[in-house]
Amino acid sequence: MKFLPEEHKSISEVLMQNGLKEDEFSFRKKRGQLHIEIKGRTDTFCFYRKTESTIDANMKFVDKTTYLLGTKKEDVVDTWEEVLKAVKLWL
Repeated sequence: MKFLPEEHKSISEVLMQNGLKEDEFSFRKKRGQLHIEIKGRTDTFCFYRKTESTIDANMKFVDKTTYLLGTKKEDVVDTWEEVLKAVKLWL
C-alpha cells in the first residue's frame, strides 16, 4: 500500500492539532499496513487501504475503497474521515 500525500498531510494535521510536534510522531510501513508511532508510547495506530474494482451494468469499472483498522484488520470503515476519527480516538 502506498502512503498517499493527502493521507500523510491530513493525519499529520490531526496529530498536530492534538498537541503533538512533528518530531514526536512518525510513520512506518510494516506488512502492507501504515503504522503511526508516537514517542513514549508502546502502541501504534495502523490501517490498510483496500480498493476493489467491479464492473457495473454499463461495463465500466467502479472502484470501492475501504479501510481496515488495527493490526488484525478487525475494524472496517468506508471513508477517510472515519479513519481520521479513529486516529483522534486513539490519541
